[in-house]
Amino acid sequence: MEAICESINQIDNDNVILMGDFNLRDVTWSTREAPSRTSCLFLDTLEENNLEQLVTEPTRGENLIDLVVTGNTDMVDKVSVREPFSTSDHCRTDVVINVPIPRIEAALRTVFLYSKGDYNGYNDELKSIKWDQVLNGKSVNQQWEIIKNVYNHQS
Repeated sequence: MEAICESINQIDNDNVILMGDFNLRDVTWSTREAPSRTSCLFLDTLEENNLEQLVTEPTRGENLIDLVVTGNTDMVDKVSVREPFSTSDHCRTDVVINVPIPRIEAALRTVFLYSKGDYNGYNDELKSIKWDQVLNGKSVNQQWEIIKNVYNHQS
């Protein structure tokens, strides 16, 4: 339990939900009291980290040992204890979690309809350019810029 408490002390508790069988049979959750050192350590850790335990009904026999702990009770819409799962001696604990998922804005993009392209017209325009004259005496970089500009203008 000490390792669990140390881990809890090291995390950002605002948006965390811890769930599981903590096996703390001696805790009276309504008053947050317990006689054992281990359970008191856990209760102190919850208090120091502003964490709330949300299960209110027994989850194994008369014991409430399966816990849902959070630092943000708005994240949990509902906790309910149901019948035992399969052959387990623990009751199923259903948790409805409210986690808003941010919407990502769709980026605008250009979609080319290649099937609608006038490739013959494009080829005719490129053939009509007197490339020897346009590119004559230019450096490779200058020639590349001219070709790019012609391409971008044509498309």
